[in-house]
Amino acid sequence: MLLRPPQFDVDLRLPASERWDELLTNKWVTKNAQSLAGTIWSQGPFALRTLLAKVATGLATFTLSNNDYVEDMEEWATYAIGSLDETVFANFAYEIYHLGTSAGLCTSVGFHTTGLGMVHARNLDWSLPRMRTATMLLNCKSAAGPFKAVTVPGMVGVLSGVAAGRFSITVNSKEDGSGIPNAGGWSAALLTRWILENCVSFDQALRTAKKAPAFAPFFLTLVGTQPGQAAVVEVGRDGHNRVVRSKQNAPVAVANHFPTDSYQDPSRSEDRQRMAERRARASTAKTLRGCFWVLNEFPVMKSDTVQSMVMHPGSGDVLLQKL
Repeated sequence: MLLRPPQFDVDLRLPASERWDELLTNKWVTKNAQSLAGTIWSQGPFALRTLLAKVATGLATFTLSNNDYVEDMEEWATYAIGSLDETVFANFAYEIYHLGTSAGLCTSVGFHTTGLGMVHARNLDWSLPRMRTATMLLNCKSAAGPFKAVTVPGMVGVLSGVAAGRFSITVNSKEDGSGIPNAGGWSAALLTRWILENCVSFDQALRTAKKAPAFAPFFLTLVGTQPGQAAVVEVGRDGHNRVVRSKQNAPVAVANHFPTDSYQDPSRSEDRQRMAERRARASTAKTLRGCFWVLNEFPVMKSDTVQSMVMHPGSGDVLLQKL
């Protein structure tokens, strides 16, 4: 059954003080923003929460000095969540939790189907069940053109998005708690938003992702509108990022390890990657809705899957299913 999330319009070309007006005056949005931020805050290490939030704010201000994402967080803190510490903590949850355990698992795959062209399917896994009922769709206007973001209230970055006629993009966590964070690197969700806002083509988005340094490592899956335009980028701390591209129009999938590496762990990352590629290769779907078949088998579909979606970069359509 399809999920029909609430939709809101956001013009990212406006100043931060104006772009969120439709959301920040909506009671459903503000209630869910408070609940989600509070839950994420409560899950964090008690003794370090405030310190980590202050550090994240400082890093965001330093790293994103040419952007206004910190101002966006301040708007959400003032008019919805009530605490800048909790707002920043929620927006940098992936990076903060990555210092200890995985922030989430997830499986993403880009593939070509006859009649539809390029399709991007993705399950987002997170130990935050409320995301299932708090999911919303943002219709965004930006410098590079319109795009849709699948997100939740209070998040100023993007974990899943599609821009009609350009590309789609999703974030997967990397199972790697080792290494020192790069204070000058990108947050996963904010880099994804920047790419959607500023890159006019799949090729430009891929070039940007290949060179971007990360605060903590993560994966981006990019899918374009043309056959063969599917790639996974491992965004690392040093900006020397590895890439796997579709060969001969074959599916490209990622779970939580680099697709060409051998990797087995309790999260069954390699099993999920291989299953997603195998089902994408076997798919005969003639409709976007039919592409959910690629995602609906364990272990790709799991008990902690909170968002499941299929996106079509050509049309900009995105469908979500109820979980």
